[in-house]
Amino acid sequence: MATQDLDDIITFIETQLNTVSKLDTVVFQGADDPEPNVRDFGAVISVQLEDLVTREHLHIGPHLTEFWKVDLDIILKRKAKTPRKSVSDAYGTSYWIKTITALFLNQTNSGAFVRTSWVSDAIEEVNSGITIKGQINIEILNKYT
Repeated sequence: MATQDLDDIITFIETQLNTVSKLDTVVFQGADDPEPNVRDFGAVISVQLEDLVTREHLHIGPHLTEFWKVDLDIILKRKAKTPRKSVSDAYGTSYWIKTITALFLNQTNSGAFVRTSWVSDAIEEVNSGITIKGQINIEILNKYT
């Protein structure tokens, strides 16, 4: 069992998102950076350092259970003509919430993680489109010797 760190987590998230063919942009950036250039659909990965990781001793020995939280926002640049279409369109908000939730549900990264999940926090409508704000929760059992 190898110790997983933030770089391993970001690499895993980017790799998973790159399997979704509709995403034309996958970017890791700072939480306060401006929105990246997205043609139709994009994903922004960012980290809030104050609540990034929580560590708990749940096992005997040099094992620590770590709960990592990484922000993942989905940007939809195609704005629908009506509010209803923004949800029910073929690639509307409901499609993206369902797709990203399924993409990260109980993934183990070839046994490196215990489990993962993505939770949608809010949907923001801006002039250029819609942003679905969410957070990936990753549980890791790290061994420290």
